[in-house]
Amino acid sequence: MGSILCRCLGQGSYEAEGKKEINANRMARLEQSQASYAERCYDVDKLRKMLSPEAKVATVAECTSLPVHFHEKRFYTADDLMKDAAQEEPPSDYSIWIDRVWNKDVMAFPHVIVRVATAEDVAACLTFVKKEAKGSLSISVAGGAHSSCSFNDGPVLTIDMKQMNGIEYDTASQECHVGAGAILRDVDKACTKHGRFVPLGTNGDTGGE
Repeated sequence: MGSILCRCLGQGSYEAEGKKEINANRMARLEQSQASYAERCYDVDKLRKMLSPEAKVATVAECTSLPVHFHEKRFYTADDLMKDAAQEEPPSDYSIWIDRVWNKDVMAFPHVIVRVATAEDVAACLTFVKKEAKGSLSISVAGGAHSSCSFNDGPVLTIDMKQMNGIEYDTASQECHVGAGAILRDVDKACTKHGRFVPLGTNGDTGGE
């Protein structure tokens, strides 16, 4: 991952120069990832055919705009992105998906993002990387996307688990089965219905990697 620059004052407010440098750094890394993507020949159409109808694929080549690096919203919307970037056209799925990372200063730009819907989709991603990409891709996983490792720059296929967020509470065993894309707020909601709680902190949008 490229270097990250962040200068802070007071209670987390950013200096104007720091903002400019962060944005310039992010754009440079995006362009570098797009250039390296163009040099490779991933058969993305073949990947799409390996996936379920509910799964979606986006590539870094589609990314034409970035959300601002400092905003208070947990999830940025397409309308917000258009307004901040002064765009006339809606942003790509890629532009929205990479904003899932909690810390906007560490936004990264993998070559391919697959928003999976089933366990078979996850297996298809692994098969694609192993057989079709022939070792030219690494893998990262975006669960709750709190970790800076959810997305990484360059030749990476990110398995985005956002759609796999189901939660089932088994009253017999008192066990809670949680999908990899679930966040704490939803887990708490499912458990408290049965008089149970999960001691994992107070930030409701916390998830896995």
